Amino acid sequence: MFLQSITTTQKLILALTVVVVLVAFWAGRPRSASESHPSTVGFQPGGEPLAAPIVVYVSGAVQRPGLYQLPAGSRVSRAISAAGGLTPEADADSVNLAAFCEDGQQIDVSAREQARTEGAQVVQQPAPAPRPPLRDVALYHPPTAPMGQPSSRAPYATHNAATADAAVPRPDTTTFPHAAGTAMRAQKVPLNSADLEQLQQLPGVGETLAKRIITWRQINGPFRSFDELDDIPGIGPATIDEIRLHATLR
Repeated sequence: MFLQSITTTQKLILALTVVVVLVAFWAGRPRSASESHPSTVGFQPGGEPLAAPIVVYVSGAVQRPGLYQLPAGSRVSRAISAAGGLTPEADADSVNLAAFCEDGQQIDVSAREQARTEGAQVVQQPAPAPRPPLRDVALYHPPTAPMGQPSSRAPYATHNAATADAAVPRPDTTTFPHAAGTAMRAQKVPLNSADLEQLQQLPGVGETLAKRIITWRQINGPFRSFDELDDIPGIGPATIDEIRLHATLR
């Protein structure tokens, strides 16, 4: 009956009044922290809002590369610690450990240069120069006779490898029988320290070859192998095999 007795204008005024009362009631009710501060995740004890955490990507020379969530305001050192720390190959100077991290940042730790080349660098030593074969250098020159007297021995110079074996006469092998031998042959001849007479005790070695052996030692140093005797003109494989049985590399 009451609503039928009021006019249309009065009905509108009454409706507006109800709407205003409802709006005032809604605005005055207490609100939660998430509604009043939608951009924060909580409050500090002092009442200040806490900032949202950040996510960074740690890569390079760390123990566990990957994505890590850190509190806002974290430094690079904390991100590296979260990734397990640096590896032994890491170059700590490649990043600023004291810098602040930013959300979405990549922190890449470089490795030291020697780590990229698989450990400590090996110093390459130059290969020793090969010893020149004796046939390409001047051979031992025997002492000449005093001035005015003829020399009993003709001097000789560089021998050609192709003609050396034919030009140098081999001593008579019957002088050094393989079975019996002499008293001096009973003990092996030290090839690197024997004098002219001792070298002539070797099978197939006469005075000429003994002088060439001494000359080779003076130019190239001690023999390191019996095979180096092949560099001396006049000494072939058969003679080398005989010398192995009666000489040492002392």
